[in-house]
Amino acid sequence: MKTIVYKNIVCDDSICGGKPIIDGTRITVNTILGFLLAGETDEDILKNYPRLTASDIETIREYSTQKFEPHFFIHPLAS
Repeated sequence: MKTIVYKNIVCDDSICGGKPIIDGTRITVNTILGFLLAGETDEDILKNYPRLTASDIETIREYSTQKFEPHFFIHPLAS
């Protein structure tokens, strides 16, 4: 079953072990993040993965930023 994780990033247990991927591909978010962290340019990534768009790469950046953003919870004081 396909689950939308963020915009066009989905998880599907039958594809890539359920890892987040760009919808309609078998390209994992982790793969593209690895290239970005290694210093690859968007242009190089798009050349090597022609099914991706510049918008897909931007979505991956947004998703990773949200994924690792700290979340704060405010708990009410006991009365």
